[in-house]
Amino acid sequence: DHGEEFLEHDLITHCRGIWDTVTRVPLILRIPGVEGGRRISAAAANIDIVPTIVDYLGISGGDFDFEGTTLRPLIEGRENGPRYAFSDQGRYRSVDDGRYHLILDAGTGSFSLLDVRTEPLELIDLYTEDHPEASQLGTALNQWLGDIGQRFRLDRALAEAKAKEEELRAL
Repeated sequence: DHGEEFLEHDLITHCRGIWDTVTRVPLILRIPGVEGGRRISAAAANIDIVPTIVDYLGISGGDFDFEGTTLRPLIEGRENGPRYAFSDQGRYRSVDDGRYHLILDAGTGSFSLLDVRTEPLELIDLYTEDHPEASQLGTALNQWLGDIGQRFRLDRALAEAKAKEEELRAL
């Protein structure tokens, strides 16, 4: 479900960052009736797996309240628009479109923009306010933060995450 950091970003910890070394993992599906192998580079998330399986089983998704969405149009080559995967870990929030990865460090309010295709270790920050990908991904990230109730309460969400971490350490 996730990778590990081995000092790529000065971290050697478990579940502390949201760089691709931690969040990008292969998803391999074998779907009866879908022929041939495909490699799809678009962003997807673990929360999309169950809606995809339900869709291929022919079960009405309207009976369930999924956070994710089916990957079927993507798998069958019928999806054209941008697709985003979002991450939330500690003080970091991010959005990934399969190529570019925009990371918000909510502790400092700073952003990083990384091109995972040309630089997979994500060590070279391309962020500028006028970078077109930063603008597009920033809009998607802000929308997602609003959807999960953090757009205007990010400081509160960070305090809650820190309190939960301290509670877990106490256990």
